[in-house]
Amino acid sequence: MIEILVVDDDGTDLMLLTHLIHDVDPSITITGASSGAQGIENIRQFHYDCVFLDYFLPDLNGIEILKEIYDTNTGLAPHPIVMLASIGQETIMMDAIKYGAQDYLLKQNVSGDGLLFSIKKAQYIYNLKRTQNETEKRLHHSQKIEALGRLTGGIAHDFNNLLTIILGNTRLLRDKLENNDADLEYQLKKIDTINNAAERGADLVQHLMVFSHQRELKVSPTNINIVLDDMRNLLLRTIGKTVTIIDDLSDTLWLADLDPMQLEHLVINILANARDAMPDGGALKIVTNNVILGDDDACELHVDAGSYVCLSISDTGLGIPDEIQNKIFDPFFTTKDVGKGTGLGMSTAYGFARECGGTIHVVSEENQGTTFKIYFPKSNAAGEEERDGEHFLALTGAAETILIVEDEIEINEMTSIILGKHGYKILQASNANEALDILMDTTQHVDLLFTDIVMPGEINGVQLAARALVLRSEINILFTTGFMKASIPDINLLDEYTVLNKPYKPNELLHRVYDVLLTKIE
Repeated sequence: MIEILVVDDDGTDLMLLTHLIHDVDPSITITGASSGAQGIENIRQFHYDCVFLDYFLPDLNGIEILKEIYDTNTGLAPHPIVMLASIGQETIMMDAIKYGAQDYLLKQNVSGDGLLFSIKKAQYIYNLKRTQNETEKRLHHSQKIEALGRLTGGIAHDFNNLLTIILGNTRLLRDKLENNDADLEYQLKKIDTINNAAERGADLVQHLMVFSHQRELKVSPTNINIVLDDMRNLLLRTIGKTVTIIDDLSDTLWLADLDPMQLEHLVINILANARDAMPDGGALKIVTNNVILGDDDACELHVDAGSYVCLSISDTGLGIPDEIQNKIFDPFFTTKDVGKGTGLGMSTAYGFARECGGTIHVVSEENQGTTFKIYFPKSNAAGEEERDGEHFLALTGAAETILIVEDEIEINEMTSIILGKHGYKILQASNANEALDILMDTTQHVDLLFTDIVMPGEINGVQLAARALVLRSEINILFTTGFMKASIPDINLLDEYTVLNKPYKPNELLHRVYDVLLTKIE
C-alpha cells in the first residue's frame, strides 16, 4: 500500500489532489498536514512513500521545510519529495531540487496520471540516490582498506629494513668485541650505522604522528637559515656525493612561525625525492628570501595576503610528469615500487606547511627539473634568545638528585648512566609505587621527578606527579612518553609541564633536565 503525505494549508487543494489520485489508484492512502511545523513532525515520525509539499504555508515556506529535514551527508530528505508550485515559481523550484526534492508539479496542470507518474519518478530518483550513497560508502571503505594496506606494507618494509640494519650491525660489532679486535674505526662506523637506522625509525614514527594529527606542532619564531645550517651534514648525507648543493640564503631573512623539527622532516623529504630524481647526479639549489604576497598571488596560492618567508628547493632532475603533479601531496600516493615507501612524506610536508599558515607551490617540467617553494608566515614575535655558549656547555649537574621512573629496564639504565655521567645523583624506580616509597622517605632528597607517563599498574605518570607534588611541593617534574598525544591519559593536566618525547638523544635529555631545573631556580 502506498502512503502519501500532502503538506498544504489549502483544504480545497488537498481534496483535489486526493480525488485525482484516487481516480487512478483508490488504494493509495493520503494524509494531510496544514502547516509546515505539522508537516515536519509527520515527515520525521512516520514513513511515507512520497510527500507532496506546497511552497506557500502559513508558518514556513517549502524551501525552509526542506532545509529543516535535509540530510547534508546523504543529500536526501527522509522521504521522496515532490514540490507543488504555481506558475512563475519555476526558479524557486530549482532551489527545492538542491535541498532534496526529487521533482515539482505546477498546481494548475496536475492530473491523476501526472500525479502518479510524479510519485513513481520521485521514488525512482530517491532510491537511485540512496543506492549511489551506499555504493560510494562501500567504495570509500574499500579504498580506505586498500590505503591502509599500502601504508602497512610500506611501514613494515621500512621498519624491517631498519631492524635488519640494527640487528646485523650489532652482531658484527659483538663479534669484533668477542674476538678482542680493537679496530676502533670499524666499531665507530658500525655504531654510526646503528644510530642512523634508529634515527630513521624515529623519523618514520614522527611522520605517522604528524600525518594522523597526533603530534602537536610546536610553532615558534624560527630563522630558517639557522635550521638549514644546523642540518648541513644531514643534508649532505641525504643528497649523496653525486649531487652539488648550491646555497643562496638571504642575510636579512625574517623569522617565520613554524615547527623547526617538522621543517627538518620537510627538507629531508624534498631532498630525498630530488636525489631519486637525479640518478646520474646533478645540482640542487636552496634559496631563502622574504616575499610579500598581494591579493592575486595569495589567492593563487590559497593563503592570506601578507608577508612570508620563502624556502625554495630546486633540482635538475627528471621532473614530475604533468598527469601526476596534482597528486603528489595526496596521502599514500607514491611513484616508488610497492614496499619502497609509505607515500606519507610529501603529504605530511604539505600538511605541515598548511597547518603553519603557509603552503607549498610546485613548478616542474619533465627532464628540466623541479622547484618546491615553501611559504611560511612572517613571525610578528621576537625570536627566542639564543643560548650563549656557557649555557650549552654548562650541562653538568650540580649533584642534584633525579628520581627516574621507567618500567623499561634498558631505558631506565641508559638514562641513569647518561645523567650520572653528567654530575647528577640518580634514584631508580620501575613503577609508581616504588617511586612513592622513595618520595615518602623524608630522609631522601629529590630535586627532579623524571617519569614515564604510561606505565603498568594503577598509577600512571601524571597521577604519580600529582601525588609527588603533594608530598614535596618544590619538586621539579619532567615527563617522557613514546605514545601519541591522543593516547596519553590525563593529557589536559600536562599543559604547564615539559614532556620529552621518545625516542630522545642524550643531548636532548641533558638539555631538558637542565632547563627544567634552571626554570625552577629562576
